[in-house]
Amino acid sequence: MTDAEKLLRLFDLALMSDDPAIKTALSSLIMLVTLTHSNNDEIKGPLQRIVEELALLRGKIESIESGLKRIEQVVTNDNAEKLIDGKNRWMRLNSSNQLASRNTRR
Repeated sequence: MTDAEKLLRLFDLALMSDDPAIKTALSSLIMLVTLTHSNNDEIKGPLQRIVEELALLRGKIESIESGLKRIEQVVTNDNAEKLIDGKNRWMRLNSSNQLASRNTRR
């Protein structure tokens, strides 16, 4: 586990904590960071990068799911066309065989 992962795990535990001392410490930390950090949106920490990567991955998953649905539709349509074509061939063949057997009976 990397240092960033350990820090994130501890921060996650702190956020879920009901301990008043931890809540006070988190509030103090946030206030200290707010007062001392410039408003530079270009700096991205591990949490911001995780949020952005998660959004990117969700977009990729939606794209993959959409592609799979299109493939399923094409395969289903292709199979349906083959089944209909096969049924039509069978019907033509069957009607030809019936005509042939009628002609031989006469």
